[in-house]
Amino acid sequence: MSLALCHCGKEWRAQRGVLVAYSLLVFVSLCLGFLLVPEHWWQTQGKRALSLSWFVAAGVIGVFGFVAPQLVRAEFAAKEDQFVRRLPGALGPSFTGKVLFLLLATLALPLVGLLWGELFLQAIGQTWSDLFTSRYDGEVVFEWPWPVQLCCALLLLAPWVWAIGTWLPGGRMAVGGTLLLVLVLGLCVVAVLRQSPHIEKHLAWEPWLWAIVPLGVAIAGVSWVRGRRGGGATRSARLGVAAMAVGLAPPALWLGHTAWDYRHPDLQRLATLSVQGITPDARYVLAGGAAHAPWCHVHLRIDLQTGEAVQLTGIDRAFTGEWMPVHPWALLGQQRWWRSYGDRGSAASVLDLATGDSTPLDCNPVTLAPRLTAGLRTEVLAELRATTKLRAPGDWRAWFEDDELCFEEAGGAVSRMTWPKAGRQCYFPAGHGFRALGDPGYLFDLTNRRLLPLPGQLEGAFFVRGELLACEKGRWQQSSAGSAPRTCEPLTNARVLGLFDDDRLLCAHTAAKARPARLFLVRPADGAVTELAIAESVSFQSVGAVAPMHEQGSVLARDPRGRIWLRCSDSRREIFLLVDAGTLTTSIHVPRAASARSGYQLLAWPGPDTVLLQHEAEILRVDVETGALTVLFPKRD
Repeated sequence: MSLALCHCGKEWRAQRGVLVAYSLLVFVSLCLGFLLVPEHWWQTQGKRALSLSWFVAAGVIGVFGFVAPQLVRAEFAAKEDQFVRRLPGALGPSFTGKVLFLLLATLALPLVGLLWGELFLQAIGQTWSDLFTSRYDGEVVFEWPWPVQLCCALLLLAPWVWAIGTWLPGGRMAVGGTLLLVLVLGLCVVAVLRQSPHIEKHLAWEPWLWAIVPLGVAIAGVSWVRGRRGGGATRSARLGVAAMAVGLAPPALWLGHTAWDYRHPDLQRLATLSVQGITPDARYVLAGGAAHAPWCHVHLRIDLQTGEAVQLTGIDRAFTGEWMPVHPWALLGQQRWWRSYGDRGSAASVLDLATGDSTPLDCNPVTLAPRLTAGLRTEVLAELRATTKLRAPGDWRAWFEDDELCFEEAGGAVSRMTWPKAGRQCYFPAGHGFRALGDPGYLFDLTNRRLLPLPGQLEGAFFVRGELLACEKGRWQQSSAGSAPRTCEPLTNARVLGLFDDDRLLCAHTAAKARPARLFLVRPADGAVTELAIAESVSFQSVGAVAPMHEQGSVLARDPRGRIWLRCSDSRREIFLLVDAGTLTTSIHVPRAASARSGYQLLAWPGPDTVLLQHEAEILRVDVETGALTVLFPKRD
């Protein structure tokens, strides 16, 4: 230890001239500079603490820019030249002495800067009380100025300056070499972050900060004690780089494993799950999932019968069920055929969700429209016709094929009309018709097969047997072809949930102090109103009709027993209100689980008394009558 103290003293004698000159020059310059600051600047909140932090930062910069590189360069000074290189056996004690001197300088210089700053502020009649701030709850906390963060970063890198200085001839450009190394490592990290969007939101990188200083000291020890024994800067660089590679391996492997987990998560332990599609037989599910909530989703295919999941694509791929230039977005979800694509439609393929087979798909390089083979086109068109939710009165189907709108006729015949609108629109069912949002928007009546302009202030629209009910500024107006609009009084202040049957709309009134919640049917043809009985505990603070995969069609969706499902919620709970379309009775269904749940997504009705629900990262099968719940995904051991 005495040898280490001896070398520490030698280090002080070698560096004291530079350190004293630097301290006097910088601290005096800071004092003179702050004397030029106008008086009102000091009255701004945080400015006095900021000025004090700059004195501390000046001391830290002395450690980073002078003390650390001089640990190597002092060996080449004229006085006591090469006092270590002449005695290889002294490399170990000299290293210990240099570590001790670096530690003392790291403590002393920032404290000297703090003392200078406090004395200067007292001399000009200022205080640093704005270093503390109180919160609204009375708690007093430090309000750290931003130079403090700079100080912490420089102090963490000080041992690295010493280590890299041993790699360079004469210890020159140690600071520049350290900054270059940080830049190179930073670029490598940024490359990983760019390939994995939002990965940093779950990176627990803070514990690795504690390893920066010990690793820098260890690399400096290898470079100095081993590298200088019989060698010079080249040997130190060779051994130091090897030691750095060993030291950086754990964080590199940790970051690489996290990036791998990002793109290849454990499919049975997903943090988030978003179901995009399900086959018509309700067995196979197309979903996106991620190992952590902020991360982008990979796509997977889930077999609900076995609970097995297979990853289909990474985060750079997406799926769509759109095959035709015109396709109502609200009718995507329950289908077998899906199209995957990358950036700008590159490397498109078609997925058979029922079998899991994926085959390449050719696309138009300009419009990116898929070019379907004859066999696939037949399959897709048959599925579009079978699963369409667009209906004209009498439950006659309507669907799009290329640029034609097709109508099902008696005897299986199909009539077609060329769709006159070009460009991309958003299509949504609206009773016996649909509306298209775009520029311009429009309405289409499936009963009379007419195209209508979309009013600018339209809040809602439904066609009922060719009669249009449109809501503008909170008022519902109804009109037939060629007739003037007239107010539909039963719909005043009502929320229209959808078309109950070919003649009636299902509506709700939210509860208020003057009236209870109401659920009722309105027949626009004659204004007849039919009240539905509901329990007093039902709240319509938020109410909406639900359907498998959100596929809202012309008529409200019904389960195999002919019931319409409504999602009702308030600030306390969320329930499903089931409306029997035959008897007009209502019942309440609350899915039960081990913990309180809300925010269910309805996926399918696989049987008369069962429903598939998705909540967070689980897919559940619920028995409506008994409330029994089974977790289908992920698999339970």
